[in-house]
Amino acid sequence: PPADRCVVAAWPILDDSVLAPEVERDFGRIQQLVSAIRNLRGERQVPPKRRITLHAPREILDLVSMGEGAVETLAGLETVSGIEESPAHAISLPFEGGQVTLSNLVDAVDVDKERARLEKTIDAKRKQIGGFEGRLGNEGYVKNAKPELVAETRRMLEAARADLVAAEAALKAL
Repeated sequence: PPADRCVVAAWPILDDSVLAPEVERDFGRIQQLVSAIRNLRGERQVPPKRRITLHAPREILDLVSMGEGAVETLAGLETVSGIEESPAHAISLPFEGGQVTLSNLVDAVDVDKERARLEKTIDAKRKQIGGFEGRLGNEGYVKNAKPELVAETRRMLEAARADLVAAEAALKAL
């Protein structure tokens, strides 16, 4: 029962009006973007204090602004601009089936390292796609798994395919 002291008070009862699936989805997208940028920074051994620039299409710019500074702070971004402002030496990063680019990671892009990184990403995406296709091609999985799990696997397959296309385009552009 409710009491004056916190240690003996009842847990609050939350109603469904506080749930916001679209906010949770957008927060997850923001987390994925920050993780992707931080992973690339780690792969490229970019010092944590170095501020970089994100060049992205309008829908990703809207996502960044929705984060109200969280993406900029957590990913170490100095500026965020449109993809059309991306310099020739920017490094491509597949995200949500599209492509964002990062500049100011290093003073000059090492083309061989970038090619190796993109080839590694392409190989990983192909293996991931093969795994998803194998699961979905398994009649037992499709029949016995929960429908939402099968739908999630299909969604992940489509995302992986889109990321593969973006990575292949980045490699071709390199």
